[in-house]
Amino acid sequence: MLLRPSFCTALSLTVALAAQDPLTGTPAAPGGAAPAQTAQQQVERLLRATRDLDAVAFWDWLPTSYQQDVEGLCHDLADKLDGKTYDRAAQVLQRLASAALDKQEFVFGNATVARSMRQNGTDVRGAQQAYGALFGMVRQLAGGEMGSVEGLRTFDGRKFMSRSGKALLETAFALARAQGNDPVAGIDAVKVRTLGQRNGEVRVELKAPEQDAEVTTFVQVEGKWVPMEMARKWRDGGGGVREQIAAMPQRGARVAAQAGLALGRVEGFVKQLEDVESQEDFDAVVGQLMAMAGGGMGQQGRMPRER
Repeated sequence: MLLRPSFCTALSLTVALAAQDPLTGTPAAPGGAAPAQTAQQQVERLLRATRDLDAVAFWDWLPTSYQQDVEGLCHDLADKLDGKTYDRAAQVLQRLASAALDKQEFVFGNATVARSMRQNGTDVRGAQQAYGALFGMVRQLAGGEMGSVEGLRTFDGRKFMSRSGKALLETAFALARAQGNDPVAGIDAVKVRTLGQRNGEVRVELKAPEQDAEVTTFVQVEGKWVPMEMARKWRDGGGGVREQIAAMPQRGARVAAQAGLALGRVEGFVKQLEDVESQEDFDAVVGQLMAMAGGGMGQQGRMPRER
């Protein structure tokens, strides 16, 4: 399937476009790429970066203040979190992701899951690939710098993208493929051209073969061209996120105790999932979980066999 123009714009341009500096004529070069002479050449290079899963280019495209905003939010969040509770939660999440990967055959062998996929016409292979990519990414994130308060406190966006960005892209692409859209198929055939510039705004067109062209308007922020809508949302939304973090309850024994109880229940489920060795046992654990989620209503799942 050819790359859809909307996906081209949303992913490639929204994430990875740096353009020419009007004062020096030297554009920013994301991901260590050779300098582009025009915005069109830059977009073409970054489309290839998307194809090649060059996640560092995504970070390098961001204006400096945007990078500082992202890193600052992580640092602010670290100051609000209880280190022991957060680190424990990340460890549980990492165990859950590992168990989900180890028991993948049981997940897709579950009668309810299989029936739902048939009814929805879901491609099994694509769904399995998306499932593996998703939980693989979760395991990697939970085991990396995002998996500890200290890692959040010292978060460096470029280093994060260098280590984990590829997994993020692979997951996004696998999820898209599971829905029947290969995000990078035909990407080399996408044509890019600049339609014009007026009042500090630049209109850029992307055209994939046999697809309608899509035009996006860009504005300059700190020497980088970003989609005008993205610039507006960043300007209007950044402060709101910081306010939400500031409004979080302070670290305290009561909050930690409540979180500890919840984590204990999750750990119990994860341990059961880790221990299952057959489809029958897996279905029993899932049945029990569904009954708990429904407030104990409905049919109770049979407990796994004792070993």
